[in-house]
Amino acid sequence: LVNQWNDTDAQYDQKATIQELFEKQAQLNPENIALVYQERQLSYRELNQKSNQLARHIRNTYKSKTQRELKPDTIIALCLERSLEMVIGILGVLKAGGAYVPIDPGYPKERIEFILEDTDAEIVLTKGSLPKKGKLPKNKALNIDLKQKFYKELSTKNLKPQCSSCDLAYIIYTSGTTGKPKGVMVEHKGVSSFVSDNNFIDYKLIKVVGGISNYAFDGSIFDLFFSILNGKKLILISNHSISNLSLLSDQIAKEGINTLFITTSLFNSLVIKKFKSLGNFCQIMIGGENCSLAIVNDFKNEYQSVNLINGYGPTENIYFSSYCNLSNYNTKDIAPIGSALADKKLYVLDENMGVIPIGVIGELYIGGAGIARGYLNRPELTTKRFVTNPFATESDLAKGYDRLYRTGDLVRWLPDGNLEYIGRNDFQVKIRGYRIELGEIENAMLQLPEVKQTVVLAKERETSEGKTKYLVGYYVPEGDNNLTDVHLSDGLAKGLPDYMVPMTFVAMEAFPLTVNGKLDRKALPEPDMVDRETYVAPKNEIEAILCTIWQEVLVLQQVGTNDDFFRIGGDSILSIKTAHRMGRALDREIPVAEIFKHKTIKSLAESINTKINQTQNQIEFVV
Repeated sequence: LVNQWNDTDAQYDQKATIQELFEKQAQLNPENIALVYQERQLSYRELNQKSNQLARHIRNTYKSKTQRELKPDTIIALCLERSLEMVIGILGVLKAGGAYVPIDPGYPKERIEFILEDTDAEIVLTKGSLPKKGKLPKNKALNIDLKQKFYKELSTKNLKPQCSSCDLAYIIYTSGTTGKPKGVMVEHKGVSSFVSDNNFIDYKLIKVVGGISNYAFDGSIFDLFFSILNGKKLILISNHSISNLSLLSDQIAKEGINTLFITTSLFNSLVIKKFKSLGNFCQIMIGGENCSLAIVNDFKNEYQSVNLINGYGPTENIYFSSYCNLSNYNTKDIAPIGSALADKKLYVLDENMGVIPIGVIGELYIGGAGIARGYLNRPELTTKRFVTNPFATESDLAKGYDRLYRTGDLVRWLPDGNLEYIGRNDFQVKIRGYRIELGEIENAMLQLPEVKQTVVLAKERETSEGKTKYLVGYYVPEGDNNLTDVHLSDGLAKGLPDYMVPMTFVAMEAFPLTVNGKLDRKALPEPDMVDRETYVAPKNEIEAILCTIWQEVLVLQQVGTNDDFFRIGGDSILSIKTAHRMGRALDREIPVAEIFKHKTIKSLAESINTKINQTQNQIEFVV
């Protein structure tokens, strides 16, 4: 429990930085393709040269702005869409000697402003019109579009190293209990350990890696660094393809992608559709949520040559900390999160940090390589979550493995040395792969002047994809306000990303209490996904077809034409399936974006009718 199952030491270069590992690959494989996005691609030589030029431009800009040389741990933010420039930007910051902070351009302005204020970043790498839209301060924005002059003027040679493996590589923000996100600080050596000859994946089988993960989340660490730091080709998959299962399947086949990390929810959708391209993979990694045993076993029966790897790991320990190759495991009754990756240490402990026997539930603590430095500007929380490792051996201490991260996850050891995931010991949840602190949403709801009290819960319901989690916001209104779900959603969307906005809301006169006077969460009512009193029946053939499809996908007895897809149980994953089903039924492509734009059947049907009429008019004009 302490030593044998944690005998995971492997050899990796503890002194290497991320950029040094990349430069080594650029030297070994200069003309091999490193990066592809849509119709554009860069060889290792070209990617290295462009990032060298950008690194010099960053250093020059920083010195011009601050009158200081850029030093290690200097934070440089990125606010970029998926593109070649996104990867060039990350490498450019690292080569300049700084640490990068990825920001999703789709975040609300308030969240972007908080991250920029918390990091005190002097420079934000961007491309396009974000400063014009008011999401970024113009005096900090630095355009890194490949058409910029500095790519022609500055030297393409490697820069003299300016940081060490103990310096910061990146800061990724995750949801926080206080109502504000918290920045997880990760050093170079942790990434070096993760990408070096690790035990969770077969390096020899990898040819092309598919990049699906949003770069503002830690799943991107595998996509970006495991590929280009090991000389593999990285195909960045567009958001449009990710939201359309057929396009995603086609791209996987066309580009020869044979290794991929995807969230469990997206994996479920692909398996249910039985896309033949799944058989092209040598290995698929899934994570972020509990597995569906039925879907896992269907996949194993259909694609016996593909290694299906179930991974677990918090941002505070870089992507994966444990893994289980489900293809080689008897998944009749359980799909474990597995055993430790190379150089990771796993401990299941009680509330006094005592070792818990096999089969008994306890909290998971993680040690070894890759433990984050802590949380930016949050010393108290850092002290609480990152604790001294009482089990560290002399060898561990020599490698710097002197701390443990308290995950807050409840697990238990299985007799074979694998871990079974049980759940959380606090109010943090994972929905569609996103880690969410319910307290952050509650805090945001309390900022709305019409809300007096609130509590947010993660619920589970049956859909055509199996069980899925969703957020419910319970609230006591201030005064006699007749709040609508739309009003609450719009208010929260100003400060929270869409995946943190509750799917539905329930107004309460007062919250139920236990005999001890505490909130009785179990007594809160189940939300009604469909408002029977405002039901509007379909009025034409298209509305009737769409109502039937929505009912089947969302597993609801009745759907009206005024019901909001995302208020009655839909989410981004289910929208992909729904768009696919509607497109087949109507014999025309219906992009997923249409569901986000036209959230009711009435609005969506009107849009479809308009486009049908336009097509018919064009045909008549040509004739």
